Amino acid sequence: MWYLLRLLREAWGKKLLPGWFTYVGGVLAWITIVSLAGPVWAVIDLFSIIMERPDLGVGLEIGTLFILISIVAKVLIDYPEILDYARVQPFLLASLKFEHYTRKRDDIFEELDKHVIAQIHREQTGKEIPAGKPQRKFIPHTDPEQALREVERLRAQPLRSVHLKAELDQLKAGEVTDITDTFKLNAAKHPTHDFYQLASEVKITPVEKLLSFKLVFPNVNSQTAFDADRVFRLKQGIYDLLQALRSEIWLKPYQEYFSNLRVVCHRTDTDTFGLPIEKPFFSVEIAVAELVQREGKLFVATELDKIATVTFTP
Repeated sequence: MWYLLRLLREAWGKKLLPGWFTYVGGVLAWITIVSLAGPVWAVIDLFSIIMERPDLGVGLEIGTLFILISIVAKVLIDYPEILDYARVQPFLLASLKFEHYTRKRDDIFEELDKHVIAQIHREQTGKEIPAGKPQRKFIPHTDPEQALREVERLRAQPLRSVHLKAELDQLKAGEVTDITDTFKLNAAKHPTHDFYQLASEVKITPVEKLLSFKLVFPNVNSQTAFDADRVFRLKQGIYDLLQALRSEIWLKPYQEYFSNLRVVCHRTDTDTFGLPIEKPFFSVEIAVAELVQREGKLFVATELDKIATVTFTP
């Protein structure tokens, strides 16, 4: 029944359902709701049997039933698109009330668009849309699937720092510029590499044409042993990190001010007072051109020393 409602909802969204079909859809919606009583009655019936005359077979049947219900519930929670309830709900409610399919439809989709616009505005600015002011509608589609694709496109757009103009002015003046905030915002939205969460102090030095940053490994200390396999995995991870960072869309406004990337890895040690301190133990500096040349190609970490300046002090 629900699958049929989903099919009708798609046709309704594309204005393919005639007005007279309202009664067919209404009856189908009510049958769907009433049919929920079937599983409920089946469970009650099983419990009444086991209460009247306890039986191992009925007990196993109840256990199996609850396991099945748990599996189905888990699948529906992990994959809500199976039911697609959020999109079917307006159509279901309209059908239950036998509201004419050629009426109110545009109002419902207009409200849906307003809700999506408000949600995107909240994500991008952290503020609610001011009440009472007309807002420009930037999702012009009436097809919900097109609207959802538009939402995903907008969400995929990189976040630019509110200080971008000031940062670019600093770079033009040859000053060292910290872009850590922009990095953190975009890393939180799209964590392209696992090492992003360890990064800090992302800076551009335009005089040296260098973008540098640091990584702090909390689980690495002076007692950590670096055998050949661990060094290989560290080099491979750093190379993949540099390739990921170089290809970030949000980095484009800054690209003309650096041609090299440098990452300095720090371990966590303790000073003479037992307080934690950070000490560099591994660094890599590489030309962006070397990364561009190898983009999309298989790279073996043992070749990193040939194309970059690698310093390792375990």
